[in-house]
Amino acid sequence: MKIISIFPCMLAAWTTVPMPALAQAGGGSELRLSCTGTGIVRVTESTSTKLSGNKDDEKITSSTSKSTQVPIQGTVQFAYTMDGPRMRLFPTMMPSNNAQGAGKWRKIDDFLMDDRNIKGNIDVGFFEVQLFFNIDRHTGEIQMSGGPRQFTGTCSKDDPNAKAKF
Repeated sequence: MKIISIFPCMLAAWTTVPMPALAQAGGGSELRLSCTGTGIVRVTESTSTKLSGNKDDEKITSSTSKSTQVPIQGTVQFAYTMDGPRMRLFPTMMPSNNAQGAGKWRKIDDFLMDDRNIKGNIDVGFFEVQLFFNIDRHTGEIQMSGGPRQFTGTCSKDDPNAKAKF
């Protein structure tokens, strides 16, 4: 880990990924993965009912909430390039208040890549918790979780120089 000083009273740290880790990924300075899988999103529905007329003629409100699990499926893309580590999420992995953020490359925080794992977390919106992910470099399995979302799948390496199939 390198520590650099931005101001005399503040320090910032960044984690560097050694080039051998990328070289083991297939040689070269970039790593691109497509991870297809399934998961769930917990959806909570709340209802409130206003009742009137107790003995003091006060208004009473009754609230109920119900949580259900909705299945999701899609493809998450990971890229480690000269722009740094990034991830692109499919629409149902995004919170409803930030659905327009789906399909955009998102910065990865607390990024770590070693011989065994690629891991970090992604900020998905203003009021949402972060999504944490781990990709096992030996099995290709990805696991993501955070807030009401969970996703597991299998990653394969993308070849940006591949010829079109169609």
